[in-house]
Amino acid sequence: MERPYLNQEVRRLVAKRADYLCEYCLIFENDTILGCAIDHIISIKHGGSSNIDNLAYCCVYCNRFKGSDIGSIIFDKKEFFRFYHPRWENWG
Repeated sequence: MERPYLNQEVRRLVAKRADYLCEYCLIFENDTILGCAIDHIISIKHGGSSNIDNLAYCCVYCNRFKGSDIGSIIFDKKEFFRFYHPRWENWG
């Protein structure tokens, strides 16, 4: 699967919209060692797009931890649990 190209303007828009904070853990980009990247909230392999509404500003640690997953399974309950979605949910 080919990785989508995101131009610099899209990257700037996503970063500015997030106020340069990771949209998952809310750490400020300048407070991270490795900076932030653009994340597909719902990965391409799960039917997500490169539309700006599906892109999040994300610290490298959150990006690596989340990977391309959209959720996890709570095995004792046999339930799927969707990860936090920064466009649909609010930390507050």
